[in-house]
Amino acid sequence: MVIALATAGSCLAGDMQILFPLYSYPNWYSPSSYIWDDIAAANATVPITAIIDPANGPGGSGPNSDYLHGMADLAAGGVKMIGYVSTSYGTRPLSSIESDIDLWASSFPGVTGIFLDEESNDPSKLSFYQAIHDYILTKSSLTTIVANPGTNTPESYISAPTANTTVLFENGSGWGGYATDSYVANYPRPDFAAVFYNLSTTAQMQAAVDLAQQRNFGYVFATDATGANPYDTLPSYWTAETSYVASVPEPSSAVLLVMAGMIACCRRIIPR
Repeated sequence: MVIALATAGSCLAGDMQILFPLYSYPNWYSPSSYIWDDIAAANATVPITAIIDPANGPGGSGPNSDYLHGMADLAAGGVKMIGYVSTSYGTRPLSSIESDIDLWASSFPGVTGIFLDEESNDPSKLSFYQAIHDYILTKSSLTTIVANPGTNTPESYISAPTANTTVLFENGSGWGGYATDSYVANYPRPDFAAVFYNLSTTAQMQAAVDLAQQRNFGYVFATDATGANPYDTLPSYWTAETSYVASVPEPSSAVLLVMAGMIACCRRIIPR
């Protein structure tokens, strides 16, 4: 029964999605370099959540006309939008974080969640992130929280919870040798995300997505870009990436029924 519990999360989770750090200005007036409409169009192939970041957060005011244009394009394509908030690894004042959250909720139409970047993985900071989580959910328009420690983090951050989805890997190398904490297998796949940059070929992208599936990660993003901001352009293999992520199969109905029964059985035997 212990083995059944360890594999149930991935079997019950469903297919994979893309978490796109959209750190690109919405220059809709320059069609050759404007990527927001490309992301909107790709949502017809695979579900996409876009992280919006005007100025390391909402920027102290509502969106300008360019951001309104870009966000309208994303909304028309059905892309889910979440707003960037820095937490400075638990050192940023809670009041400043709450001010950013207030602004996202009140002034950015279509934003339905928050991306908490630079999340600490220090157990002593857990209550700080629980407070942020609870504050976000006081906003009726904000229902999704994605947190980014970018590396392994204690299970207490997941079980608390501090977010709906936690980015457990963000790097330009090292994914092949990355050791996932054993608890990851016990949770639904959409609880975890991985972000890769500096993957120069389509084959490397596909291998990274395959490993993410095997490791029970439900959200991914891969790009061949590098530099200070590798997220301001589309990957050269963007069309191949969206198609490949979309091809990750959902479990069959028979598997779902069997695994649901195994979990129910285990919960009767081992009270939680």
